[in-house]
Amino acid sequence: MPWGIVMAYSFASASEFNEILDIGAARRTLEEQSGLLCRVGELFVTHRMETVACLVLMHRHYELADGERLVRYPSGKSVAIRPSKDLDNLVPCSWCLRRGQWTAYEYSASQSTSPGLKEQSSLILAGDLFLRELKERLVDTETAGLFGLTCLSLGHEGLDVFPTNKTAIVETTDIKRRIGFFTSWDTGSNHAPAPSCWSFIASTRDQVAARVVRSCVDCDRAPVLKPVPLIL
Repeated sequence: MPWGIVMAYSFASASEFNEILDIGAARRTLEEQSGLLCRVGELFVTHRMETVACLVLMHRHYELADGERLVRYPSGKSVAIRPSKDLDNLVPCSWCLRRGQWTAYEYSASQSTSPGLKEQSSLILAGDLFLRELKERLVDTETAGLFGLTCLSLGHEGLDVFPTNKTAIVETTDIKRRIGFFTSWDTGSNHAPAPSCWSFIASTRDQVAARVVRSCVDCDRAPVLKPVPLIL
């Protein structure tokens, strides 16, 4: 993998975060442009980033106030995602393109972040060629406002988990409380959360296949799902 210097990036302000499509608009746009998913995703395989990073559907469930950032925190057997004005010791874990530059819009609290996520964040930021080509591909396909980049790991000790044939990793969000959780759900549920994050694998010599890594659902807009323990 060709590494360069650590890629320069900026931090999204609350107003920039609030420009991200809400989840409903993001889903509708994805339906119209789903054919571009693997065209963008093939770069993850080409640059051997498929075990480090994922393509994420850029979306928000609520707005941030001035001075807030979106931060992940451990919460029992899940990971909470909520706004915070404590801006010290944060590890960037998700990025989008703003003004032609990679911009961090989601973070993990450093004191509880796993070594795995810290390493993935560092590898992504050091992947200069990958980031430049991904930027060009997003611009060329007119999907820079739809797709972003995120670390593959959930990011906290004991919570670096992946989907299985019986469970899926789901981000559930309580919009009124402005808090979400990464947790594990039974795939046998009648309600199927919407895919929001993909990793990629080589399927043939010239093609890649997308694999859903995480999905999301708004707690106040969908049936209550039965949670199952995260697989540790």
